[in-house]
Amino acid sequence: AFGGALLAYVLYSSLFTEFETAHHMVRGSVESLQLASIFSTYPAAALNVWQAALVEVVITSILMGMIMALTDDGNGIPKGAACAFAYWD
Repeated sequence: AFGGALLAYVLYSSLFTEFETAHHMVRGSVESLQLASIFSTYPAAALNVWQAALVEVVITSILMGMIMALTDDGNGIPKGAACAFAYWD
């Protein structure tokens, strides 16, 4: 995650500076949070802690299920699968 944020900063630093200048932003001010939001996510004001935790549990479960399904050697292609998957090893 840090590497991705660093790469985004390096590639787009001139655009960040241009955006700050055009919108009269000072780094570290409250207004600069609008630009900082590209490097992270912030919770919606309408969600409480338990709702946010539930969202994280659900999306993590979906991600782990997909990883396990795709990497398990015991999972073969079902008979009658679509032609696109016919030659998948």
